[in-house]
Amino acid sequence: LATLLQASPDGGHDADQAKAAAGKDSEPKSKMLTLDVDENKRSKTTKRAIPTPNIPEPMPGNLAFLFTKITPEQKMYMWNIYTLIFVLECLTIVLYWAMIKYELLPFAW
Repeated sequence: LATLLQASPDGGHDADQAKAAAGKDSEPKSKMLTLDVDENKRSKTTKRAIPTPNIPEPMPGNLAFLFTKITPEQKMYMWNIYTLIFVLECLTIVLYWAMIKYELLPFAW
């Protein structure tokens, strides 16, 4: 898990927590998560440069929120909101079925 988090675009700011939870990191890195580059920092397969983000320096105040890392509390809040949306969509389908079954809709056959 820690290896996957470190390979993520945000740099894996939770990777240390995952390593601590899993004990010691005894498994080797997989080939899929490693970058195979030459001495010029280019891919050995395609000979293209590894992309880097264009973060403005100095960071304007109105753009700083775009480059901040999401905290675990924010992740859980977003997960709760997505779960709520999914449950509401499911309940809407059940409510529509009940309205048709009990003839609460004027246009139902």
